[in-house]
Amino acid sequence: MKQIERAVTSGAPINVTMEEDNIALEQVVVIGYGTVKKSHLSGAVGSVSAKELNGQVASNAATALQGKIPGVSVASSSGDPNGSMTINVRGISSLSNNDPLYVIDGSFGDISMVDPNDITSIEVLKDAASAAIYGSRAAGGVILITTKSGRKDTPTKLDINLFTGISHNPKKLNVFNGEEYSRFARYYKLAGDGFGAETGAVPFMLNTAMTYKANATISGGSKTGAYSASISYLNKEGILRNTDHESYNIRLKSDYSFLNNRLTIGQSMIVRLAQGKGNIDQDTMFGILQFPSVVP
Repeated sequence: MKQIERAVTSGAPINVTMEEDNIALEQVVVIGYGTVKKSHLSGAVGSVSAKELNGQVASNAATALQGKIPGVSVASSSGDPNGSMTINVRGISSLSNNDPLYVIDGSFGDISMVDPNDITSIEVLKDAASAAIYGSRAAGGVILITTKSGRKDTPTKLDINLFTGISHNPKKLNVFNGEEYSRFARYYKLAGDGFGAETGAVPFMLNTAMTYKANATISGGSKTGAYSASISYLNKEGILRNTDHESYNIRLKSDYSFLNNRLTIGQSMIVRLAQGKGNIDQDTMFGILQFPSVVP
């Protein structure tokens, strides 16, 4: 409700009529069955707008979703630049797959296919009632992603976003150098002889990694149609040498009306090309730390 202030005078009655605050009540939320005003929403649905997503720099849509919706856990399964993010909407309820169902512009897909700069809104359907239309596939929840569209009667607009960043290991574990390892091996009669100046594999395997990201979007429309197209590029190095990820995302979305708006034809297409090298798991770093310092 709107805030109302009235001056108080002695002996005079005060009549106050409350008025609705339509700023929050008129927000539209996408659900499985269509769209509904936020004031009429009864299910457990979390919504994130493009303004909230663009408030932070993120290399992928899953990272941009971190900390935005209460009860939704978004975490990285490993430090592998080619690894995916783990999203839990309803928690870990069983040993089977708990991943949510992703619906992008009405079609099933994966959240990694969409660049954060191409997203208009993300809705997370948490309860069974909101996600009932999708059946058993929605056992882990549903994430609805709506991408940007062009507007009718608007001139052509070009948006370009560029980002670069670094990643590094802020703290390195102290390990034996060659001389210290040899002393340790001789004292405990282990297989390690000779002296060396090597400092182990850790300084040689870890490095400062660079991330480069670019996105270009062109949109516009005429009296009978609207279009939006974008291309994104991501090059992400891993802090472990010889690991990296490179991907291209191409998106095209348009809607055109014919016969005095009696017929509408639209299409939405997303193409993702990705490649990477290196394979990191939980034993990779453990193996580096165990590598003898006396071995060059």
